[in-house]
Amino acid sequence: MFTDPFPNFTYNGVAQTLPRISTSGTKSVYRTADGVFVLTVSHQTVANGKVRSMCRVDRNVDLNADLVLETEAAYVVLERPTGFSETDTVNLLTALFGSLTASTNAGIKKLHAQES
Repeated sequence: MFTDPFPNFTYNGVAQTLPRISTSGTKSVYRTADGVFVLTVSHQTVANGKVRSMCRVDRNVDLNADLVLETEAAYVVLERPTGFSETDTVNLLTALFGSLTASTNAGIKKLHAQES
């Protein structure tokens, strides 16, 4: 289980405190006091005994000052069969995140621009 509050979450250079607000089995939810950020971590066993782990962050913003929140979400899903090591997972996710963040976040910018 992650520590409470969720560790090392910084948005636009500002550290955010996300205390755990619920836990149910293999799912935990963390949220800032103002509700702007909600982070969910969950795990489930799926077909063929694979484990699917997800980490998702939602950012809730009133874009038009009309009291209607719009949500931007980002998440990572890791699906692995039994036998893959922690090192395998670290190497795979480090490669993915590295490719998205290299050259001043060029991959993230291309994703936002809907390049494929």
